[in-house]
Amino acid sequence: MADKIFRILAINPGSTSTKASIFENDTEVWKANIVHSPEDLEAAGGICDQGPFRRDALLAAAREAGQDVGSIDAVVGVGGVGLAAVPYGTYVINDTMVEDARVGKYGVHPNNSAVVIAREIADACGASAFAAGMGSSEEFQDVAHVGGFKETPRRCCVHMLNTKEQAIRHAAELGRDYKDLNLVVAHVGGGITVAAHQKGRVIEATDGIEQDGPFTPNRPGRVGLISFVKAFVGAEGATAESIKKKIATQGGLVSHLGTDDALEVKRMIEAGDEYAALVYEALFYNVANWIGYMATSLKGDVDGIILTGGLMNDEYGSNYIKERVKWIAPVDVRPGELEGEALASAALRVLRGEEELCKYTGIPVWDGFDHLKRG
Repeated sequence: MADKIFRILAINPGSTSTKASIFENDTEVWKANIVHSPEDLEAAGGICDQGPFRRDALLAAAREAGQDVGSIDAVVGVGGVGLAAVPYGTYVINDTMVEDARVGKYGVHPNNSAVVIAREIADACGASAFAAGMGSSEEFQDVAHVGGFKETPRRCCVHMLNTKEQAIRHAAELGRDYKDLNLVVAHVGGGITVAAHQKGRVIEATDGIEQDGPFTPNRPGRVGLISFVKAFVGAEGATAESIKKKIATQGGLVSHLGTDDALEVKRMIEAGDEYAALVYEALFYNVANWIGYMATSLKGDVDGIILTGGLMNDEYGSNYIKERVKWIAPVDVRPGELEGEALASAALRVLRGEEELCKYTGIPVWDGFDHLKRG
């Protein structure tokens, strides 16, 4: 099977675009970022109704580039946030998964449409339909789920698609298996998450959605709750929606410097803005501290630390973090983000028989502590 060339179509929808790539084994032969206008997206309906529109736009772009989608062996879509919390892996797209993604049973996000699109294209060309990089993946140990209020359990919500693939490739370059290593992996980009990977499982992590971790270019990370309530919740005209928007888009660099563009921040620093320099340093300082936090989850038994994501293209940031955590374990800086590559690799491992295909049941593997509570 290793000699066979598999053609794989990878699909990763975002809020205003749909990313697609075709791979022949590990080689990317076509790549497109299909941008959708706000008017077209509105006409297509809500997020969960945009599958057909995005599918047709993807197929049109592939045809225009001379790509024969009919010769595809597998179509793999990024697992949607709207799916049940399941262990990380590559899943066959079944009817239950399609329905959960279509209605946004567990959450609404543009990537929900990926599994719908992948299933329809695969059925049309007789290919296998897979989902990987599950945004809803759940691998925490029970103790990591306990939050400060019983109503606010912690959850596993990290950049699984990129960080798992980077960890797998890091291990392979060492001649090791990812499932034999203990790693701390920090994704430092537009979003930032830090996770402890124990023998192939994310047992502890910051939360990129709920904001439990370092601040990011536009999100606040962990903040003092009483200070937050005084500053924003009690403000005149504050509503639940305005507070959510504040948390989702107006924290971090945006709050301090008015921009989430790291290049603009660098220009401010070069122009002599000392406060911009302090805030930019603090972003990486926070990441380094959270790496130390994750090392304790692994009891200090850390084989390596991986720094990945777009901001790790900045040597100032990667070196700053490295200098503060290299005493814990060797640091591997892997800038950028693997998206299409990660999806295609996940499908390829299944097609080659190197990894077992998972079955999606629609039942979360963790949904509270009822199994531990006394009647």
